[in-house]
Amino acid sequence: MEKKDKEEVPPNRRRQTPNYFVAVQISNHRIHENVKRVQRHIVQDRRLLDCMKETSTLHITLMVINISNEDTHERARRALNNVYDEYNEEMCKDPLQLEFSGLGRFGDRGSSYFLLSYGS
Repeated sequence: MEKKDKEEVPPNRRRQTPNYFVAVQISNHRIHENVKRVQRHIVQDRRLLDCMKETSTLHITLMVINISNEDTHERARRALNNVYDEYNEEMCKDPLQLEFSGLGRFGDRGSSYFLLSYGS
């Protein structure tokens, strides 16, 4: 049986590396304190000390996207503005509340990323 050659993926269907992300800033002081506890444990290995960021930069990434040109940038900007216009008032009245418990790990490219697991 003849082995088929890999089909060439058209340029518009190739996986593009994300270069922007949409995120929600975390400002809750309890979360900051708990993250600092985890960071203090991690930096017991002094080589990791320079890798730590201030908790003021904490965020939850909602999505990652690739914006490769001005047209895509403008479409993304309009879409985010539309979401803001539609949901901001509602979210201010009834803020999203998330509860986390535990640590997990994901990633398969030689890097480890830690996440807080959703508490039920």
